[in-house]
Amino acid sequence: PRVEKPGKEIATKEEVTESVSDHVSDLSAADKVIFDAITAKLSSVDDPLEKIDWYDSLSGFWESHGSLFKSAEALSEIASIIRDKPSYFIAGDKFFEAYQNDPAEYKRPAIERSIENYQKILDENPNDLEAMTSLGVCYVEGAQTMGEAPMTGIGILKEVLAKDPENINALVNLGYFATKSGQYAIAEQRFLRVLEIDDTYADAYIYLSDLYLKMDQKVKAIEQLELYKGFVQDPEIVGQLDEYIEKINTNNI
Repeated sequence: PRVEKPGKEIATKEEVTESVSDHVSDLSAADKVIFDAITAKLSSVDDPLEKIDWYDSLSGFWESHGSLFKSAEALSEIASIIRDKPSYFIAGDKFFEAYQNDPAEYKRPAIERSIENYQKILDENPNDLEAMTSLGVCYVEGAQTMGEAPMTGIGILKEVLAKDPENINALVNLGYFATKSGQYAIAEQRFLRVLEIDDTYADAYIYLSDLYLKMDQKVKAIEQLELYKGFVQDPEIVGQLDEYIEKINTNNI
């Protein structure tokens, strides 16, 4: 499940464009040379494959400088050249990552651009359940930012389940959102259904453990953590889980 980071304010796309321009002017002299070289190449080359390479370089440049939104913009340019599902997914996922992690002024344009890229996949294949699930998550997580009801996204996720009742991605996200909204019985039902379908889906044990703690059912929470331990091979992580279980037992969480 994707978790939204809180923000204080929302900006328009025009304000974000201005922010991008300001950010370029803040680059060090050495970084400005690199940026100018990349953009010069993008302006001079006509071959689509070369443009893809340079947009990829631009994406990496901005990510290394802490701007996921600008990195995603470059990936979106690649998607507009390739125009296939994987490239739209890469761009959509990066815009969603920017929505979660970039400064508040990027939230609205980032979630809108994420939706835009997933929607392009669905324009080509309306029954693509992977894209539908990502779109649903965007609408739920971005509801407040976009001024829309979260039920729009929940409806999309339920539509995925109507088409594929064993769709684990949709079940997990519906369980997560049910937990977040305090609908614990529904969340439990979703996560248990995941494990009925695939009892090796390890994250479901963690989600159930967190859920049972919220329900003040510590014995059940510990049971799920013990089951999760069976999938962990790193002794250090096992030790951390044992410490966490001890804290639950001693009411130290």
